[in-house]
Amino acid sequence: MGRRHKKHIILFPKKRLPRNHWTCPRCEKDAVIVLISRDDLSAIVRCGHCKLEDEFIIREVWEPVDVFSAFVDRFWRAGLIEVTTQ
Repeated sequence: MGRRHKKHIILFPKKRLPRNHWTCPRCEKDAVIVLISRDDLSAIVRCGHCKLEDEFIIREVWEPVDVFSAFVDRFWRAGLIEVTTQ
C-alpha cells in the first residue's frame, strides 16, 4: 500500500478591475473620478473631497488615465484651478 497523494491546488491570480479613481493633486485624497462622454468627445474630472473640477475636449482614443494625466499637467502648469460648487 502506498501513500495518498496530496491534491495540488492551482492558484490563478485574481483579475483586477481598471482603476477608476485617482489621487487629487490639491487635497491628496484618493477621490478623483473621470467621467467620459464619447458622444460629444468631452470629459469631466472631479474630486469628490475638495470639489476640484475641470472639463476637457478629448480625442477618440483617450482613456480615463489619459484624461487624468492631462488634468494633473494642467493643474501644475496653471497653479490652482478654480473650484466650482454645485
